[in-house]
Amino acid sequence: MGRYTSRRDRDPGDAAESPDGCGGDRLARRVARPRRRDGIAVVAHHRPLTRRFGGERPRRRGHNKRRCRRGPQDRTPSDHADLTHEAVALRLADGEGCVRLFDADLERRALLLERLGPSMYDLDVPRRRRHELLLDAAALVWRPVDPAVPLQHGAQRARWMAARLEQLWIQSGRAYTERVLRDAVGCAERRAAAHDDERAVLCHGDLHELNALQADDGSFKLIDPESVVAEREFDLGVIMRNAPGEDDLHDRADWLASATGCDRTAIWEWGTAERVMSGLWCRLIDFQPHGDRQLADAERFCPT
Repeated sequence: MGRYTSRRDRDPGDAAESPDGCGGDRLARRVARPRRRDGIAVVAHHRPLTRRFGGERPRRRGHNKRRCRRGPQDRTPSDHADLTHEAVALRLADGEGCVRLFDADLERRALLLERLGPSMYDLDVPRRRRHELLLDAAALVWRPVDPAVPLQHGAQRARWMAARLEQLWIQSGRAYTERVLRDAVGCAERRAAAHDDERAVLCHGDLHELNALQADDGSFKLIDPESVVAEREFDLGVIMRNAPGEDDLHDRADWLASATGCDRTAIWEWGTAERVMSGLWCRLIDFQPHGDRQLADAERFCPT
């Protein structure tokens, strides 16, 4: 067994109450005049274009990841649902592995979070050390979740990915061979079929260096959770998608499986679906050469 195997010993229903009742005058005043002091950051919410598809967003060095304010006229139903799920996940994590949530005002689409420092990206953390630190944070997040908690489950996520892969392939002008598409869709479908509520834990869903900010004690905490209840291999598949072309992906999968005690095949299949979907999306938004590198990896490691 690997070093990242323990689940949190807690009632899966702890901290799972709906955040809709949160957010009083204190948070309303902070949203009206957001400040960063006393270890607290007020963050008004919106979804960056690349968020759902795993493109590591291009950013200026030294510029901490923060979300922008957006007016009520820009509100969409999916914004409210996404923020609700994020608040639920942060309450479940309770500051362990993820940024601590102090309060939430969903009507204003605002979260009251602990203040964190620079990201792994800003600090130029080396790749292997980056992966180790991401696993440290993810292992704190992984915990059982009461099935009644309204979060997306791994089977739902995998089915969505399979359908989205087909859409992105067409939208990108069939940017790679159909053989690669069928491999990625098949991987997503197998992960959907393999979902097991008994093994499922709270997953972050977007483990990469821009979503890991340094805490005062030198550790890193995760922000912007995708809030999925799935097998742990789902989170590890995101690590398989990142840093394209930097190492041998089979070696990376072996290391992740050894370090966590997770199933290597499941890690590989989630990674394949994530890599192709992210590469296609990066192509569509012209985030290069990252997208081309991910698709090159997908082509190189696709079974013949």
